[in-house]
Amino acid sequence: MQVKSKHHLVAKLLEFGFGKVSPCSSSEDTQYQALSSKGEALPSNVYFGTYTDPKTGNQVQGFYKYIAPNMTQEEINQLVNLEKLETLRTIKNWVMFFGIVTIIGLVGGLIAIIKACN
Repeated sequence: MQVKSKHHLVAKLLEFGFGKVSPCSSSEDTQYQALSSKGEALPSNVYFGTYTDPKTGNQVQGFYKYIAPNMTQEEINQLVNLEKLETLRTIKNWVMFFGIVTIIGLVGGLIAIIKACN
């Protein structure tokens, strides 16, 4: 997997709550900055980008370590599928609500037209 796509994957995993961020220390920052400036690859779990600092809750740009969730890939897939089902159920409920409101509006309009014609 390319470095850029791997970084994008980790960013999305963090966005949706799969994994944690561990900010790098200043000495690690210096070490990783030197690696980056030389064009060398960073360690496999170290990334540079914007992340939410777990201590302050602020957005920070810098080097961080991605800590994968303590879940198997099967458990992650199952959780994602259950969240999809929950979202689909919510959409279905809203569609039903607006469908019923539309039918009530049409019946009310039809009654109003019938009364106006009489």
